[in-house]
Amino acid sequence: MKNTTALYRTRGEGRKKILCIHGTGCNSLHWLKVEPPEGWQIIAVDLPGHGLSKEDPLDSIDEYATWVRNFIIDLGERVLLAGHSMGGAIAQSVANSYPDLLSGLVLACTGARLQVSPQLLDLCRGEDTTPIARFLSKYAYGKNVSQAQITQWQEELGTPPPAVYLAGFTACSNFDFRDKLAAIQLPTLILYAAEDRMTPPDYAKHLHAQLPYSTLAEVKDSGHMAILEQPGYVSEILAEFCEDKI
Repeated sequence: MKNTTALYRTRGEGRKKILCIHGTGCNSLHWLKVEPPEGWQIIAVDLPGHGLSKEDPLDSIDEYATWVRNFIIDLGERVLLAGHSMGGAIAQSVANSYPDLLSGLVLACTGARLQVSPQLLDLCRGEDTTPIARFLSKYAYGKNVSQAQITQWQEELGTPPPAVYLAGFTACSNFDFRDKLAAIQLPTLILYAAEDRMTPPDYAKHLHAQLPYSTLAEVKDSGHMAILEQPGYVSEILAEFCEDKI
């Protein structure tokens, strides 16, 4: 199966590649706030149903992992695979099933088990995105982010229909990788935010304890959307990891 319709955006011109996977309801633009390290190029994809993708959204992390695997094969080279939130779950699944395609992992604001609020799932079963956006505005950002900034990001980056959120959050709810982590033998950067209420810091600390070649780093003054809230700091941590570990 070829990903002939996959849409992606790039930043940088480096020979080495970082393939970036976004979270539920997000798209390739979210990762493009992060600056690639010197010598690296960021490739950020729109997952099925997200961004400008014309494909139907998927409701399984394994299905998304197969999609990403096919994208990497089409790309024709090994990548450092970076995933935020649901993207981090997808990255873990790819690393477990197809490690030869990867040079390493970046897991941002994610966990080995992603529990989604029943309230949020119920909101996603409706026909209006407004309650979903209101919920995420309350819980997905750090305390220093203003509502005006959140609204600007929502307008700039776009908001998918509720069905896309429902598929993604259903995939997250069914994801449990806790008994498979130790099999991942790749150098891994784990990023967490102290103010993250959707994937709390304990999620990242569990990942770090179970992944034998992992590095743990805190993104300061940030909530769950760290790649938007603190892209400069994320860029610095990423550059250090790529220089030291990859």
